Amino acid sequence: MLLLVFLWSTAPGVRAQGEAAQAFQNVTVRPGDTPGSIAKTYLKDPAAWAEVARANGLAAANPAAPLPAMVLRVPVRLVREEFQAARLVYRLNNSFFRRKDGAQWVSTADNMELFRNDAVKTAPGGKAVVRFADEELMQIDSDSMAIIMPTARDYHVELKRGGVVAGNKRVMMGSAMVSPATSDTVYTAAMRSDKSTLVQVYRGEAAVKSAGRTVQVSAGKATQVKPGQAPAVPFDIPDLGGLKSWVSGFESQLNALKLRLGKPSLPGKVAARPPAAAEVREAADLAKDASAGASMQAVMGHRVQCSREADFKSIITDRFFEVDTPMGADSFRLPFGQYWCRIAPVDLLGNQGPFRPAKAYYLGTSTQYR
Repeated sequence: MLLLVFLWSTAPGVRAQGEAAQAFQNVTVRPGDTPGSIAKTYLKDPAAWAEVARANGLAAANPAAPLPAMVLRVPVRLVREEFQAARLVYRLNNSFFRRKDGAQWVSTADNMELFRNDAVKTAPGGKAVVRFADEELMQIDSDSMAIIMPTARDYHVELKRGGVVAGNKRVMMGSAMVSPATSDTVYTAAMRSDKSTLVQVYRGEAAVKSAGRTVQVSAGKATQVKPGQAPAVPFDIPDLGGLKSWVSGFESQLNALKLRLGKPSLPGKVAARPPAAAEVREAADLAKDASAGASMQAVMGHRVQCSREADFKSIITDRFFEVDTPMGADSFRLPFGQYWCRIAPVDLLGNQGPFRPAKAYYLGTSTQYR
């Protein structure tokens, strides 16, 4: 089997102008894999292998020819939906996951991939934020359990227990289906211990369907659904002011996650000490440091990871640069600021060497470096 790892819009392997805006998945080539077997198994259209080959600097090959050991970079839009992944981009306190074909619950990891029918549960006092293949975010609340569908057509999350905060995503809860009816919808959905559900709409409008009946719930309204029954007539949210205040803070947290390309930036996470100004290098030094490290070996490029933190617990960009690809302050599509970056060489066969010690650099779109 291939190891699929979903990488967001800053995925490594961007080789040509225009590819930087794409999301990629990594596919690790295993012994016996061929262009034909990979294309047939994982691509929506096996003929799209030619595009994968170009993205990875491979010549057109016999479909039955064995591939060298390497990591292929595959645009997510080419990957069959059942093999696309979501990512767990934030977790607070204890949370666990279970693979669709597994029975054991295992502790989650930062930025881990979640495939179709994988389950996530949070402990009391915990929460998790999942980023879907279309980059939409959803929060799984404390003491909750949800089945994830990264690109599902019918629904995106099946809530088994607890609650979620959602926007442009459909949630299944027992017999009830919640679907956003407007592009700006924000709602909360909760399943109670008796399996009844509560849907509260903060903004926009949502359609709630159960037992063959659908009710439209507008902003400031809520509805309840008892197991197997139709949704109740929408009613005013009892504490709308409190909900507005809570959701406003929640949206600020999600915006911070989006700005950091899906990495956590929420209260309770202590940032590493920022580097002193004298220790921070200019963006041009990043390319120089990469070239200097490659002077004694033949390489096809470099993998560069950057973080706001020196310990790299939250990686905000992960890019591959060919040796002749310019590398500058704007190459990473980041807000201007100080970042820690580490560089690893990639040889001509696609094998990655170890990362060299991280250094601090000024990166971002601003031309003012101080």
